[in-house]
Amino acid sequence: MKFGVSYFGNRILEHVQSDMRLLKMVGFDFIVHTYSENDFEFYEKTIHDIVKITKEEGLGAWLDPWGLGGFFGGEAYSTWVAKYPKICQIDSIFERVPAACPNSSKFRKLVKTWIKSAAKSGANFAFWDEPHFYHHFSKGGVWCCRCPSCVKKYEDTYSTKFPMKKSSKIDFFKLESILDFLAFVSKIAEKEGLRNAVCILPEADEGFLTKIASLPSLEVLATDPYGVLFGKPLKDYVKNETRKLQRAAEKFGKNVQIWSQAFKVPREKHEEVVDAMSIPLEMGVDSIAVWGFKACKHISSIACESPDDLWALIEEWVMRNEEKKSK
Repeated sequence: MKFGVSYFGNRILEHVQSDMRLLKMVGFDFIVHTYSENDFEFYEKTIHDIVKITKEEGLGAWLDPWGLGGFFGGEAYSTWVAKYPKICQIDSIFERVPAACPNSSKFRKLVKTWIKSAAKSGANFAFWDEPHFYHHFSKGGVWCCRCPSCVKKYEDTYSTKFPMKKSSKIDFFKLESILDFLAFVSKIAEKEGLRNAVCILPEADEGFLTKIASLPSLEVLATDPYGVLFGKPLKDYVKNETRKLQRAAEKFGKNVQIWSQAFKVPREKHEEVVDAMSIPLEMGVDSIAVWGFKACKHISSIACESPDDLWALIEEWVMRNEEKKSK
C-alpha cells in the first residue's frame, strides 16, 4: 500500500524541497506533479529540478499532463488549441471547441514531445489524467467530435458514412478512440523509460475499464470517485467504483489506485471524506492518493472551505495508517 498526493501551484525550489520533506515525514510515498503546457514552455528545467528534489527526498515522482490540449483533466488552459487549431475537436453543430482530438496526428506528435521531456526529468510515472472528449454543459444534445480525423477514422473503421446524429456507435467510437490514444502514449512513454498510470473518470463502463486494463504498457489503473463533488452518497460511491476498478484490473494483473477529494469540500463533510479514505484501504487497493496538497488551499476556485482543518485530518489519517503499514 502506498499513499500519494498531487502537488501544483508552486515552482520555487526551496519551498518545494521543504514541502517534499514534510510529505515524506507524514508518510506519503509518491507525489503527482502537474506538468502543464505553461510549465512545458516556461518551466521545463524547473520541473526537472522538482522531480530531482522529490526523488532525493525519498518520494516517487509522477508527472501529470495537466490540461494538455484540453483533453486531460486540470485547471490549466491550453495554448496548443490556439496555436494549432487543426488539432481541435469539432462538435456536432460544426463549431471548433477548445480541446484537442485524440485522433489528431498533430496532437499525438505534441504529446510525444511532452513525453520526451517527462522522461528526461527522471520521473517514475506518466500519470494520464482523466482523458476525455469535450462536453458541452450548456448546450444540451451537442456532442464531440466530428473533426476530419474522427470522420476519416470512423469511416475507415465501420465502412460507412459518419452519422449526423449521435448514436450508441458514436459513443463506442469515442471510447475506442480514447483507448487507442492511451495505447499510443503509454507505449511511447514505456520506450522512453516511464511507467504508466491512467486515471479514468468514475462511472465508466466496466467493459471499457477492462479494455484499458488490457493495455500492455499500463501498470496502474486509477479512478477518482469524488462523491462530494458529484453529489453522490460518498461511501457507497467509493466502494462501488473501487470494486468495479478492481474487477477490471485483476483480469490483467494491474495495480489499482483510488483518489480522494480534498478540494471544494465543505467543512461539514471533512470527517466523511477522511473516513471514506479507509474504504479502498480495507478493500486492498495498491495505492490511495489525495487531490491535492494542503487541501488545495492555494487555488481559490477549488479550495476547501476550511483547508487547514481538512489537511490536518488527512495528515493524521496518513500517519496513522503508515504506522500500521510498517508493522
